[in-house]
Amino acid sequence: MLRLGRTPIVASLQPFRMAATAQSASRKLASARKAMIHSGSQAQGPSPATWKLYWSPHSSAALRVALALRVKGLSPAQSIMCTPNRAGADGNAYVFDDPETGEAVEYRKVNPEGRIPSLQIGDGASRRLLTQAAAILEYVDEALPSTDPLSAKTASLLPEDPWARARVRQICWLIGADIHPLQNMMMLRAATRELGLPRSDSLQTHPFRQHFLTRGLAALDALLAEIFKEEGRSASENLQCCVGTTLTLADLFLVPQVRNALGADVAVEGVYPHVHAVWSHCVALPEIRETLEACGGVVQSRQQNGERAPKRPQPKL
Repeated sequence: MLRLGRTPIVASLQPFRMAATAQSASRKLASARKAMIHSGSQAQGPSPATWKLYWSPHSSAALRVALALRVKGLSPAQSIMCTPNRAGADGNAYVFDDPETGEAVEYRKVNPEGRIPSLQIGDGASRRLLTQAAAILEYVDEALPSTDPLSAKTASLLPEDPWARARVRQICWLIGADIHPLQNMMMLRAATRELGLPRSDSLQTHPFRQHFLTRGLAALDALLAEIFKEEGRSASENLQCCVGTTLTLADLFLVPQVRNALGADVAVEGVYPHVHAVWSHCVALPEIRETLEACGGVVQSRQQNGERAPKRPQPKL
């Protein structure tokens, strides 16, 4: 046996063989998981008819989930959508009227964090609750088969390829962690009322909000430019998605965020070409455009944030 120093070459290669074996097994498990999802085997779980989504059309985080349900083929009537009707006693927590019973529900009793969205699966003793949009989206993606609007083929919202899947999550976290919190209306209200942030004529177009939206969109556009280059795409081409050629979770994060930016008077077209290419394509899809229009418009108007202002014209696509 050949030796490298005192270590047999065969032994020195063993970790690499183990790694290759693990990678092969990982790929097989991923393929099996995808096959199970796409074959409908996951339908053994609770039916979407028993799902209860606590959300608001004014929340971009909740809108991500509403878009996913439509893209996955569910009509609004196929799951229970709970929309808040007023603020709770502390002025922050939501109060929902249960669509089934008509009873008022203090949302903090459902989700102690008091933030939306949350997805309730089942009821009574079997009740389970998921919070955080990203976790809900991955559950929805794996629990439901889908027909991608772009290709009319069953598709997952997370690519099977590990690198593409990581790219999707990279975009989701850039938007969800780096952009969204710093332009969130609840945060801005607290900052201007309680923490000394200077007020402006409009909270929605507050310079603080615009600053972090433009900063975040610039980073997002640079990332998309890198991904487009990897995939041999150009921002001038039609049918653009964030990653690959089918809708992914990244697109469902991007659409509500660009909607917020446009509502804050932040220019996107001509400034962030890659972001605008994805946005323009996504909002042309009936499932996405109809959902946005049902939530108050492709661009969120100021009236939805408690401000009086002329209704903004919807962009021509």
